[in-house]
Amino acid sequence: MLIVSVLGIVVILLTVSSLLIATSLSGLNLPKTSFRETITQVDFGSRAAVAIGLAEVSKEMDHKASAKLYQKYTTIGELTGEENKGLELVSTWHKNTMQNYPATGLNLSFSQPMFDCNWNDSSRRLGYSLARTNVTFDLLNYGFQGFKDEIVIQFNSTLEGLIQTDGKDTSFKVSFLREKGYPVDDMVKSLISVFFEKRIGDNKTLSKTEIKNVRNVGDGSYIIYYTSEINNITQNLNLLRENITNIPPETLSSLMLVKSNPITKGWCLITGVRDGNYLRLYINGTEAAFLDITGYGSLNQENQLFAAVHNNASKLSYFFNGTIDEIRIINLSLSKEWIKSVYNNVANNGFISIGNEAIQMWNGSWPYNRSITIHKEYIESDLQNSSLLIVLKSSPPQNFNYSHAKPTGTDIRFTDINNDPLDYEIEKWNSNGNSFIWVKVPHLSPSSDTILCMHYGNPSATDSQRPSIVWGGYSMVQHLNESTGSLLDSTSYNNDGLYSGSHQNATGMIDGADSFNGINEYSSWPHQSSLNPGNGSFTAFFWAYLQPDGSNQTLLMKGDSSPKGIRYEFSLSGSQVVFKIDDNMTKANLLDMVDDIKALYQAGNRSEAYYQLGYLRDKLESESTGGVTDVLHLIDIIRSQLEPWVRVVARDFRGITVSVYGSLETLDDNGGPDITGAEADPTEFLMSAGFENVTLTATADDRWHGNSSISRVEYYISNSSTSLQGATSRYMTPSDGKLDSSLESVKANISKADFQIGDNYLWIHANDTEKNWGPFVKLKIKVLATETNTLHISSLTMRGESYGFLGLGKRIFATVKIVKNETGSPVDGAYVHGVWSGTAHGSVHGTTLQDGTYTFIYETWGQGHKTYTFTVDLVSKNGYEWDHIIVSKSLRYPP
Repeated sequence: MLIVSVLGIVVILLTVSSLLIATSLSGLNLPKTSFRETITQVDFGSRAAVAIGLAEVSKEMDHKASAKLYQKYTTIGELTGEENKGLELVSTWHKNTMQNYPATGLNLSFSQPMFDCNWNDSSRRLGYSLARTNVTFDLLNYGFQGFKDEIVIQFNSTLEGLIQTDGKDTSFKVSFLREKGYPVDDMVKSLISVFFEKRIGDNKTLSKTEIKNVRNVGDGSYIIYYTSEINNITQNLNLLRENITNIPPETLSSLMLVKSNPITKGWCLITGVRDGNYLRLYINGTEAAFLDITGYGSLNQENQLFAAVHNNASKLSYFFNGTIDEIRIINLSLSKEWIKSVYNNVANNGFISIGNEAIQMWNGSWPYNRSITIHKEYIESDLQNSSLLIVLKSSPPQNFNYSHAKPTGTDIRFTDINNDPLDYEIEKWNSNGNSFIWVKVPHLSPSSDTILCMHYGNPSATDSQRPSIVWGGYSMVQHLNESTGSLLDSTSYNNDGLYSGSHQNATGMIDGADSFNGINEYSSWPHQSSLNPGNGSFTAFFWAYLQPDGSNQTLLMKGDSSPKGIRYEFSLSGSQVVFKIDDNMTKANLLDMVDDIKALYQAGNRSEAYYQLGYLRDKLESESTGGVTDVLHLIDIIRSQLEPWVRVVARDFRGITVSVYGSLETLDDNGGPDITGAEADPTEFLMSAGFENVTLTATADDRWHGNSSISRVEYYISNSSTSLQGATSRYMTPSDGKLDSSLESVKANISKADFQIGDNYLWIHANDTEKNWGPFVKLKIKVLATETNTLHISSLTMRGESYGFLGLGKRIFATVKIVKNETGSPVDGAYVHGVWSGTAHGSVHGTTLQDGTYTFIYETWGQGHKTYTFTVDLVSKNGYEWDHIIVSKSLRYPP
């Protein structure tokens, strides 16, 4: 209908212009006024034609997009050829206009007309429909040439944010602007549609909502309130709890895992890290896989730690066939740079170099020394307190002269570049081969080599090793170089273990190692609190010689290996290394999570409730079966409600359609409640009148700001209309007895004695639970010492009517009634002055009739909904005093 109306206007303009031309062809000279009209008509008609073209293009795009639930056809590029309808309309206008102005020598052209619609910019939450062209025309028979104008027709919509939602009823803010950023101020709910998006897994579907209210809050911004057909969030959370209760326990699984790429036979450093948010697997110092496990449960348990087998030794298929060396566990999440340095230290010969022997006395008793260089190119970031392996070799390439040291190596010492002693541990001393020593280095730098010094040759020196300092911070360090069944821990926690089998002290990656035959050999360590990861971070390292044969083999595991056991585990699955954790999430745990999520939501923390639902979903989705699918579906719906995405489709008064799509991000609640409907009874009285109290009533409304609950409504009594200085706040009480919602009716009974003779002002405002104060509303209370004649505007009513061709003529009536305040009787002959504003303009005045009324009439012409405002700003009559209460009212017409 709107497009037809615009076309009607164009037809009228064409008809009028044709008549003007037909009546003024003689001499080919038109009056100046007609000349101007011709220019205006051609320019205005060109704009109207472009607007109609854009309306047709956007209407066609909406027609096709709505049929596909807006999953396609949301940009003009997807609507191949449809933009030509706009071009056709412009072309038709061009042809008709040239025909309708033959005597003027009209030369009219449009350059590069363009129609563009983009309704899918969810990152900016912006949608627009745009037409642009340059129009040029000459009236050659008038000597008028070179008229140029750029025509831009635009309708934009932007999602400003969420005000409130319970999942079913939602209010949000959206803006509508036209070309040049001018606000669109006449949008009504019949011109707007809102679609709520359900996100189920990877699928997205839109469902149309019912719009309850649309409120213009100025500058093109509107608050839209809609309701959907689904349950609210609280109801869905209750249903979620019920559905989880009905899941068969055997269908639940909470196993989380990461896998490496296929590996080949040989030694590799396997590292697993659990930090606050991720599960990470590293192979040979490089991250192979990671998984987001934010919010995952605790691994707290008191089971043994095993190497080469589950804790259930009857599961022979899970025995490991290979060798393990150097197991380290630390209850920290070590960085990828640290892990890379651990690998480089052992696997790359260029990591450390040992210099030639020098004779230079150290500390008065150590004559020999050698420099040790840790090369910077193997260090990726600054590292603190690293425990590094130094290998002393007696055979080529020889880097140590054992004949200058004590046979047991007890005279060996290490210092840093500042000559400060460093702690160390000798894993193995072999005067006829290789010796393995761990040294704690305070700092490693990626920008410069780290220089240490090794001292030896003191025959009186005694053993100075301090392994517990070297491995400070670690929970367990097993070098696995023992030849008996014992496995000794180098940390202060003394987490010693036991080897079961006959292949101990095998050839390792570093020194000795434990080898396993894949049948009944394994190592174990009893549980101690230092080995319990709980719900915190931890890192586990070990070297393993792998021989992938397609079977499932346990490498290292702490916990219960039953299907529902709490554990962490490294295994060889086929040819892939797997790092997995299981927090044994039970049905009771899941129900507790739902209760926590509900509490978060009810406390107003929707964002955290959203993320916690995601954690709950991950726990169910890993390997769960059975009735879990319906639960996952419901979780996705609730998450869609907690962080809603919507599509808004709107049409302006020109018939142009625009759509905007995106998330409703919560607006900051920085606006306080409005005070509406404030009334005092009476507003004027004699101090000697026979009553005790003035009744004050009002409504505090925060629904259109942050939708927070009202926490306080205050009023002040002041004899000033501009200042509250010296006034004291007083409370208004809720009509229902409590303040617990965003819309509250309040009242107060004010003693007549609290007012002074003369003008008094009641200042009223409200506060919400976010501590935002709203604006003041003032009421005037006049207290008389003796009776006077006072003029009072008792009413201002407005109405509109249409007349003429197509109803384009409009009359707006504003009727004012003046009464004598004490009696309420009408006053005739009173002078009334008023001002039209909004769409109307101008000041007017009149004199009241016998019934105390006078009606002002404003006439206008045009199409579309407009807002007319009339303000009475002056009333006077000899022998009377006006109470100076200005009254204003607005009318939207047509409604």
